[in-house]
Amino acid sequence: MLGYLRLFLIVLFASGLVFAEEYNCIEHANPESGNIPIPVCRRECIGRVPDCKPNCYDKCPKHSKCVEPEKCKCDEGYVKNGPDTNMTCNPIVCPPNSQMVNDTTCKCFDGYKGDIVEMNAILQSCEPICEPSCPAHSFCASPKKCECDKGYVKNGPDTNMTCNLLVCPSNSQMVNDTTCICPDGYQKVESLQSCEPICEPSCPANSFCASPKKCKCVRGYEIDEMSDDDPTKLNHCKPVCYAECPENSVCVSPDVCKCNPGYSPITNKSGTLASCLEDSFTAFTETHIIIYSFLICSVIFTIVTVIAMIVICVRKENPAEVPDTRSWHTSFASYAEYEMNENINNNSMGKN
Repeated sequence: MLGYLRLFLIVLFASGLVFAEEYNCIEHANPESGNIPIPVCRRECIGRVPDCKPNCYDKCPKHSKCVEPEKCKCDEGYVKNGPDTNMTCNPIVCPPNSQMVNDTTCKCFDGYKGDIVEMNAILQSCEPICEPSCPAHSFCASPKKCECDKGYVKNGPDTNMTCNLLVCPSNSQMVNDTTCICPDGYQKVESLQSCEPICEPSCPANSFCASPKKCKCVRGYEIDEMSDDDPTKLNHCKPVCYAECPENSVCVSPDVCKCNPGYSPITNKSGTLASCLEDSFTAFTETHIIIYSFLICSVIFTIVTVIAMIVICVRKENPAEVPDTRSWHTSFASYAEYEMNENINNNSMGKN
């Protein structure tokens, strides 16, 4: 009978070790009457062998258990927060770009590195790794990929990128500090990287779209006609000639005048139109000039001939006044020389 009792105590002691060894709550006691060790619960533990458990006088918080006297431990899947005297157990939530391992630990994905809180060794964040480091005004957005900060725009390939300050062109506005967009009434022009106003239908010739739905004449032109349906809508722009065009001409382009049909231009030395003459006065051909020149010469010759005949007739009526022209034609160069010679001869004869 005593043998069975000893065997029972040994089995009970072994089972107590199995259930209580983790908590270190069983100790061995030897009774005075014998040498067989008897397992008993420690004073700081509660319960009976083999269910001895450590005693935490301040109850452990939710999602935790008492693992040693006055020491609580969070359950798996939870993490300790705060000191032992005022701890809480919060569920483990792995940060982005990580995964949970063994329900107790978070591990970053490949290409990411993590920051760990020293107090409980829990992963707080996983940041991408960029080597070499990103340039100024940028950050590592994913492994080996940099992106510019808000308000800056990427310039160049990924391997040699820079981030320049984003300046939106005229007639545009910035959205989210990263993008420029055209407001309502404007459209983007890729070749110019700008926003231009929209005018529908399109503006007439020699004008441009100055603002949404409003056309304006270009320099050198002025408003000539507005729409009957919409007084604010431009229909036509006419050129401006600051120097007034001559009669029978019109302004065809800025500071350029042109004669009306049926008129021919007369320009000054600078090439500017001076006047416009009707074609009937200016359509002279070379034949016309020859004919008119011949007629004028004929008229002059006729007049000279008539005058000569009149002079001859007058001299025939007064022969005493007409000198002997025979010696004049043979000896003297002119009639005046002949008269002078006659006077000299007459004087010589009077002295003799």
